[in-house]
Amino acid sequence: MSRVCFVQLPHDSSLEGGAYRPPSVFPVGVASLSAALRARGHEVSVVDCWAYPDHFNDLVERVRRCRPDLIGISSLSTQYWYAKRAASVLAPLGVPMIFGGAGPTLSPRLFLEHTPAHFVVVGEGEETLPDVLANLDAPDAVLGIAFKRGDGEIVLNAARPYVQSLDSLPLPDYSVFDMRPYLRATTVKGRREVAHTVITSRGCPYTCGFCSLTFRGARYRSAESVLAEIDALERAYGPAQVKFSDELLLVPRRRAEDIAEGLARRRKQWSAQGRINIVDRSLLAYLKRSGCKTIGYGIESGSDRILKAMNKRTSAAQIRDAVHWTVAEGLDILIQLIFGYPGEDEDSLRETEALLTELQIPAAFSVMTPLPGSPVYDDARARGLIADEDAYLDSIREGYLGHRRVALNFTSWSDDEFHDKKAAIERRINRAAGDGLYQRRRSLRHPRLYIPRYGVGAWVRESMNRVGSRLGLAQ
Repeated sequence: MSRVCFVQLPHDSSLEGGAYRPPSVFPVGVASLSAALRARGHEVSVVDCWAYPDHFNDLVERVRRCRPDLIGISSLSTQYWYAKRAASVLAPLGVPMIFGGAGPTLSPRLFLEHTPAHFVVVGEGEETLPDVLANLDAPDAVLGIAFKRGDGEIVLNAARPYVQSLDSLPLPDYSVFDMRPYLRATTVKGRREVAHTVITSRGCPYTCGFCSLTFRGARYRSAESVLAEIDALERAYGPAQVKFSDELLLVPRRRAEDIAEGLARRRKQWSAQGRINIVDRSLLAYLKRSGCKTIGYGIESGSDRILKAMNKRTSAAQIRDAVHWTVAEGLDILIQLIFGYPGEDEDSLRETEALLTELQIPAAFSVMTPLPGSPVYDDARARGLIADEDAYLDSIREGYLGHRRVALNFTSWSDDEFHDKKAAIERRINRAAGDGLYQRRRSLRHPRLYIPRYGVGAWVRESMNRVGSRLGLAQ
């Protein structure tokens, strides 16, 4: 049997002198791979630079102590810079390296061309990685990988079919991680709360233009499997809330109701991502009774024109109804917004501001950043707006870390104007939401709409949590 050491890369700016940002999403991908490998008798260890970024400073020594036969590096597209750096410093160990995760899956050739890594898992790894271990010297027949021959030629093998029954996979192996940072770092609406992160599906049935989809279509675990994982987490780590990190928990509806019913029996409080066009008053009332505290909505824009361009399949009228229903049922709302989507202009900003001001919801916009795997990225590549993918992926790390720049500006405004307009609209919307982003108050316009105690920083942090799902982190 083989020894595999996984490297979970950093995802904040603390290594460059910035603030440490605790992980908000448990790295279920590596935990699921660990479970699959251990079920086949392999040994697994993890160097977790996501929860402990300083581990990246002595990465080589930490990996060396694991004495691996294979080094696995998990990466998002926004971690590309770290991925290149990690592979470079680990190469002298002389151990075969394999990349996996959303970033390498969506850009396998790029990761092999610009790093000394030997393999990339394209797609799911639970069945592929054991196959790689059995064929390190003869990878040509391994489905679902790209690899580099000795002469530098890059080969992309045939795709491996998706795992059709997610229930057939073992539950994620939490024991390979120090779970304390993941339990204490989870926040809901800016409140620091202990919560177990659970993912119940892979993929998404929708195809929004900005969304980086690791998988096509959607597959779902059964309610029984989901509840069994929640029970296992509680036995191992104690009682906590449940935070579902799926892009969309509420489909299929019957499954969502079964999960909610199980959580009600367990008297669990929980939060999840919904969708404007699939909720109704009766569903929201049922979720509230089952213990749901917070529903997230990808509102993205208040402009019907921009929503249509995004292929959101929602409208401003639907946003208005869903928010009213959610507030009426006493649920907190977490919204996600995008600033600078192609076509954004003064008119679309006025429409967005008018809607959010009417609804009196605080706002923190995410800057539109095209990511591999999204239609808007493919369009930008086809139009020559992203001529050098290597340089571009390096740059989105800077954008993610909050530098005053735009990775790709689709508007007619300069980058400085872009950020000034973003800050101004956030300021006006948040002022309309109340004196106090830090005060609780009754809305004059909506008698049952309360503005909870949180700051705009909390909204930014929680918005970035959802970015993880859009990048395929949940997979």
